[in-house]
Amino acid sequence: MNLTLKNIPCLSYPLPEDVMCLKYAGEYEAERDLIDSLLERGLPKPLRERLMMERLFIKGMLENYTVEYQDGLDKLEAEIQDFNVDELKILLVGGHLDWRLNQGNLVFHRSFFSSLLINAPVLRRRLKDKKLRNYWLAQDSLLDDNIEILKAQGKRAFRFHIKHWISPSGDAFVPGQRLRVHLPFPLKNDEQRRIELKDSSPGIVISDGPQRTAYFEVAPKENVPFFIEYTYEYHLQYADLSQSLEAPKQPSRDFAGYVSERLPHIRFTPYLRALLCEILEGKETTMEQARAIYNFVTTNVKYAYMRDYFLIENITEFAASNLRGDCGVQTLLFMTLCRMIGIPTRWQSGFSAKPGSVGSHDWCQFYVQPYGWLYCDLSYGGEAWRSGNVERWNHYFGNLDPFRMVANSEFQTEFNPVKRFMRNDPYDNQTGEIETDHGSLTDSQLDRGREMLDASEI
Repeated sequence: MNLTLKNIPCLSYPLPEDVMCLKYAGEYEAERDLIDSLLERGLPKPLRERLMMERLFIKGMLENYTVEYQDGLDKLEAEIQDFNVDELKILLVGGHLDWRLNQGNLVFHRSFFSSLLINAPVLRRRLKDKKLRNYWLAQDSLLDDNIEILKAQGKRAFRFHIKHWISPSGDAFVPGQRLRVHLPFPLKNDEQRRIELKDSSPGIVISDGPQRTAYFEVAPKENVPFFIEYTYEYHLQYADLSQSLEAPKQPSRDFAGYVSERLPHIRFTPYLRALLCEILEGKETTMEQARAIYNFVTTNVKYAYMRDYFLIENITEFAASNLRGDCGVQTLLFMTLCRMIGIPTRWQSGFSAKPGSVGSHDWCQFYVQPYGWLYCDLSYGGEAWRSGNVERWNHYFGNLDPFRMVANSEFQTEFNPVKRFMRNDPYDNQTGEIETDHGSLTDSQLDRGREMLDASEI
């Protein structure tokens, strides 16, 4: 069975109990052997599908959790002033670090240090690297200044010039082997205008769809990176929510796709229903309810870089029960809770395109009359709340900043043309994908990069 995006809903199926025991004990080799033994039997098709998916999970977990406990402690002691093992234990108990067991040993996620600097702002002020410390201060100032300008002017616009590239790593490249390549490309929408392809590798096709890509299909003899270079304008309007203008009822038509489940992650589970009862107590209007959900996520769910989303069976319930997650995990929790009470939500993702830097980022929109579609950035809001910045926390409920590139307007949807094998990220597209006639190249088999060539206010 060749697993593709269409098999993703099977993550909502249960695993056999003995497989689960080995999985959570970090006994991955034994888990894989057990799955192989089970697959030799005459299993029901849904169970076979789920077990084959689990085999892919094992490979991904080993690639995601790579930092041994002592190596992690050494890194923190080297980078942060006066850090010690007791503080590490406090961070672990407080849920600030993503870890797993691997054959009895505690192993951190490969991006644990970068994640910690976001979810524990107090540590940023103790960084030994003055350049890195100043970088974080500059990021805070950029976002705070933007709020003042947006409020004063009512709108803001920037023109961006970005270059993005991808190639197989040296060992993964086979001369003459056919490669099918997708790189994210700016969507056409109300905010993004004057999108222009400036330069690219030969053979490019710009595809349309909710996950827009630049596509290449070639059989190169030399391993030269596939690249795209483009410009676009991002225009942002400020939404003043200081006065309640809400209409008495939400619209009931043309929103079916924005209030429905989408297995396995946008799922209306009993736990989330119970959680909503607590969150919404005393909240009557749609805006009050959406704000209450925003407040819950931003004040309770700690930011943490995640393992690949493909390795989480139910992202929203993970966030609501573990109370940690990165930008996309927090966004999906907000979207799901809103949809459960009939508030339409839709996904947006691509880049955080700040002057001098480009980074992957996810956020969303929610619909409230008479405002229409409003923005919501859960991770930026949560970071502001943890830093004690109430104004910025309030801003990211209803508003954004203009430092964005939107490539995706839908979560868990196909590329155009459709990939033949399971993507590294079957849900979103921010760094690009390559597949051959034999399968997808994994993250460890890819070299990728992005560069901000120019960011100018217009």
